[in-house]
Amino acid sequence: MIKEFREALKRFLVEICEFVQERDISFPQRPSGKYQVEVRDGIPSIQPIGIKPKPDLRALDTLMVGLRAWEKETFGNIMEIITRSERLSQAFLTSATGDLISGNRTMVFPKIRPIIEAYFAETNSFDFQQETFNRICDKVEEELRRLPYCSKILQCPVVGIHVSPNCSDCCLQLESDLQVRSLSLEEIEEFLEYPPFLPSFFTTVVEMKKDMEIFKQQLCFPEKDKKRIECVVIALRLLFGDRIFVPFQIERGQGILGKVLLGEQQSYSLEQRVVPPPRLLHIVDQEKYTELKELYHCISETLLERDRAKIAFSDNRSKQRVELALRKWSEGLDQVSAEWKLIAHWIALEGLFSPSSRQELSFRLALRGAIFMEEKEVYQKLKMSYEMRSRIVHGDYSPDDPQLTEIALTTEEILRRILRKILQQPRNYMPDQLEEKLLETLTK
Repeated sequence: MIKEFREALKRFLVEICEFVQERDISFPQRPSGKYQVEVRDGIPSIQPIGIKPKPDLRALDTLMVGLRAWEKETFGNIMEIITRSERLSQAFLTSATGDLISGNRTMVFPKIRPIIEAYFAETNSFDFQQETFNRICDKVEEELRRLPYCSKILQCPVVGIHVSPNCSDCCLQLESDLQVRSLSLEEIEEFLEYPPFLPSFFTTVVEMKKDMEIFKQQLCFPEKDKKRIECVVIALRLLFGDRIFVPFQIERGQGILGKVLLGEQQSYSLEQRVVPPPRLLHIVDQEKYTELKELYHCISETLLERDRAKIAFSDNRSKQRVELALRKWSEGLDQVSAEWKLIAHWIALEGLFSPSSRQELSFRLALRGAIFMEEKEVYQKLKMSYEMRSRIVHGDYSPDDPQLTEIALTTEEILRRILRKILQQPRNYMPDQLEEKLLETLTK
């Protein structure tokens, strides 16, 4: 770890010298001398010009514990140079656009400044193996250990929901590093500066946060982590039965250390489909929060194959059926046309209730759905829905049929209720035994 730290430090400090030279940042003139920075053959160098007076080290005693007298002198010289170089200081407190970084992020700079100071203290030689550099590295490393880790955050605006103020701090903590929270006005304004479009007004974000050590060169969100966002969205859709969606994702590093040592990565992941806006703005109160958390953990175990003993299916095939149905039902919500919506929902229903034998498929699918829901009217509604689905597949329908939209929305709602019941009672979901359940009821 120390070796990685020093290699990262070395690269960082060389960049500082190149940065200073490229921007022609001159160091301030001292009472009886000044300094000049040069980079020759890729090797940075600071040389004093004129008489080199002894610096006043009294204010630096606490920073220089453990350094020898001559090390303190060079350390003090550079401390004074950096402290008095306002232009150089500001260079490390600005964003990529040149704006001053606001907020408490600037509090990191006093911690990182000793790296610059210790580096420039090597006025005679830049041999990174020599004892002085190693000793100062150890001291800087010790100081950096007190810093909080850098963070990388994946943020996604959620269209269609708002977290009620009666939830704790307007924040729904689904996992230690995954939360759904309300945005402040300032954060909304900040978001609007970045994305290329925003299909609908939002007041909520899904936020994932990963901490990183400064010794690591990069940190990215693996695909499985990004799928956790999908699980949140599906859980919200099952909860409210509406087209809640994430229009884009922003991935970026936070903090000065993340910028200068690791480089700040900011990328967008945009939804390419045209998603109809939600019908309502849904409020997540404390009661809904409890339901959402339960749904999220069940869905994440199903889609991400986590083993948390939250949900247990009778066999792996049943789990795969539910995984397909969850994704197809959610996909159906995004469809603009009623016919494509209905097709997506029937792929989900066939995945859930299709028997091994394909005989009388429509009858058996509708019957199994009705038995599972224990609702007689579900049978007739699914029977009509399947007939419409067959007409669409064979081209025997009209897009203007007034029944088409009504049947599609009815199917969507029945499928939503079926999925919620499966997630709540996974052990009762045994599709190949549903007819036997009906026979047992009839023979009692």
